[in-house]
Amino acid sequence: MKKSIVLYKSKYGSAKKYAEWISEELNCKVLDMDKVDISSLHVFDNIICGQGIYAGNFSVGKDLANIIETYPQKNYIFYSVSLSDPNSEVDRDSILKSVESAIGSANLDKVKVFFFRGDYYFSKMTLVHKAMMWMMKNMLKRKPEEEKTDDDRALIENYNGSFEFADKSYIVDLINYVKGIGLV
Repeated sequence: MKKSIVLYKSKYGSAKKYAEWISEELNCKVLDMDKVDISSLHVFDNIICGQGIYAGNFSVGKDLANIIETYPQKNYIFYSVSLSDPNSEVDRDSILKSVESAIGSANLDKVKVFFFRGDYYFSKMTLVHKAMMWMMKNMLKRKPEEEKTDDDRALIENYNGSFEFADKSYIVDLINYVKGIGLV
């Protein structure tokens, strides 16, 4: 039986929530990326890593690249968590470019990437993220009404509130991928 670990970096809790759900489904260890000793990862066959993406910022990229370069023979799965619609090709492409920029194109070829939607709690955000959301809200307000999506309208109306987009159903494809290719 192959061994898996789920690593995560979570600023507001959604990436951790997904890590715990994945860990439960795969019956494997879960660990905050900040507490990882890379030398201890040699015992795992599958390294699943996730984090929130904020304005294209992929902060665990260097750490993940180091792990991939240290253990190139492992199976790597990455999940991104953002407010972006995981079904939007534009959003997915943007996130993939951020991941590629952070870990390099050679490493991106070794990673299967999944896209999840996270929760939004304005009250928990840092001042910088609040300012970014304020700018986004104002940008969306200037969009012609016929071009606004339901998500755009919801953010405009409730930008200083909260939305709970995290959903366990997002992990189904990741779990099926791991189980389907015999990684467990």
